Amino acid sequence: MILDNLKILFEDKKIAILGFGREGTSTYHLIRRLFPEKPIAVFDCNDKIGQIPFLKADLNCAIFSGSNYLNNLYKYDFVIKSPGISFKEISKIEFKEKITSQTDIFLSCFSSQIIGITGTKGKSTTSSLLLYVLKQAGYDVVFVGNIGIPPFDELDNIKEDTLIVYEISSHQLESVSNSPHISVLLNIFQEHLDHYRSYDEYQKAKLNIVKFQRPNDFFIYNADNAIVLKNVNELNDRSLYLPFSSINEPALGCYNNGKILKIKLLA
Repeated sequence: MILDNLKILFEDKKIAILGFGREGTSTYHLIRRLFPEKPIAVFDCNDKIGQIPFLKADLNCAIFSGSNYLNNLYKYDFVIKSPGISFKEISKIEFKEKITSQTDIFLSCFSSQIIGITGTKGKSTTSSLLLYVLKQAGYDVVFVGNIGIPPFDELDNIKEDTLIVYEISSHQLESVSNSPHISVLLNIFQEHLDHYRSYDEYQKAKLNIVKFQRPNDFFIYNADNAIVLKNVNELNDRSLYLPFSSINEPALGCYNNGKILKIKLLA
């Protein structure tokens, strides 16, 4: 069913894959699985990607590489961007409305099953721990995202009752219009700014993990991180907000001061 939906999504589009690292390669293989002969294009600054055997053999795949690799991007109406490509590299603002990502497509298909975890620090540890806990509790669970597993690679392992732990970087969040059912924001610190035009832009990318949530969704966040708290206070609450703190006991959420652990989920 999901593959059928993705086929419908892709079939009338003039598709470009922007960036051909691990996630771009994963996107290519999914498109070729659905459409063995559909014309597509790959854009990457690495001028050697055209020598990759399966790309070289693909007569229906146009390759744009080298220092001017973005010149022909405007010709495509559906651009699937890889996380490593910075918007700073894309000079024409009209490109942005054409850009999606593997993360956003995956969220649009499975958001109700996803627990998304982001933060400048600690997201891999937290995601791995959550995966272990869910498996020990007997849940069918898969792990995708920034840990090194492109979400499209796990499509065949996802059923209606599968839980998805998704470690999501700011790079993956910057081009989304969907958010997970359960979103976790651990912290925000002033790092990774080489990818962004400003620190504010980095913060906004992180906040996309909650921006598109719905009323039946949950947002768990670190109320002890000043930048997180500042941003959360400026948001319009769409979902159930559950702060965690070791300093102040919240009305709803989690309080742990090292001696006492309190969790309150209902008013």
